[in-house]
Amino acid sequence: MEYTLSCEDLGVDDGFIAHGKTKRQVLHRMSKHAKDVHGYTKKQLKDPKTIKMMNAQIHESM
Repeated sequence: MEYTLSCEDLGVDDGFIAHGKTKRQVLHRMSKHAKDVHGYTKKQLKDPKTIKMMNAQIHESM
């Protein structure tokens, strides 16, 4: 089983999709992308509301 989260799932249309065997891997990859490409800070990415919002959008890939 694999999980995915795309920027589009989060309301940003840039084509990036994070993949991983665990939700934690997906969250880590999306957080790195958000920091590197979209300018999010570590503080923003550690905010419980941000983590909850991102986790809610992670889904199993087909």
